[in-house]
Amino acid sequence: MNKSERIIIIDDQPFASDLLQLVLSSAGFTNVVAYSDPRKAFKDMIHSGRPALVITDQEMPDVSGIALLSQLSGFYPDIKGIIVTGNPDGIKDTAGRFPVVEKSGKDFGKRLVDCVKVVLG
Repeated sequence: MNKSERIIIIDDQPFASDLLQLVLSSAGFTNVVAYSDPRKAFKDMIHSGRPALVITDQEMPDVSGIALLSQLSGFYPDIKGIIVTGNPDGIKDTAGRFPVVEKSGKDFGKRLVDCVKVVLG
């Protein structure tokens, strides 16, 4: 695992995306970019190339995290993603492809970092 690989974070709430960026940066990941607009994130990823990992909120106004990762899969079939959500029971259609991390509890940051390490290998 290379901690300088580009990781994209997408959450429609700027505070949440900034917090996730801080959690990963504190864990030593040095190339973390946070977006609060899923459409802008999508366009930037199409133009700048496949990131090592996309971490996305599931519930956003314009597009769900699963839909966003599915759209990216059309451009990057091997895209790696993690879905973060406050309602993990409501997610049933990732088919095991994208892990889900619940946004609750004081150990959320540790669980997210652990998941990132597993996904990036």
